Amino acid sequence: MIGGRVLFVTWSGGGNTAPTYPLARRLVTRGHKVTILGQAAQKEAARELGAAFVPVGMPSWTPGKSLEDEADVFLPLLFGPAVGNAVAEQIQQDTPTAIIVDCMLTSALAAAERSKIPSAVLVHVLYQQLVDGMMGRM
Repeated sequence: MIGGRVLFVTWSGGGNTAPTYPLARRLVTRGHKVTILGQAAQKEAARELGAAFVPVGMPSWTPGKSLEDEADVFLPLLFGPAVGNAVAEQIQQDTPTAIIVDCMLTSALAAAERSKIPSAVLVHVLYQQLVDGMMGRM
């Protein structure tokens, strides 16, 4: 798939950017066209990686604040339909050959699956705790 078009769907959560950005950089250096669909706070990082950036249209959270402190930002981002809708729109506009989705963006995971485009889930947390913890319950 050299020269493929890879869509990353992510958010500025901090812990998830550590594996996402090096992977995106590696794909760019191997000749892939990479697009990062994420929060506005990620625009500069995407540019530095050599990737295109598309805003997901969701507000960025305040670094250092917890999920509980900014539930009005986190809950729609992680569980609402807006991110999935943004993925569907980006797929129509750019037709990626592969999609990599952050494990916490539930509607994006569903949109990637519905698209039938080869996709992968980037799990950046302990999987069992993700499934059995708050994310699994929500």
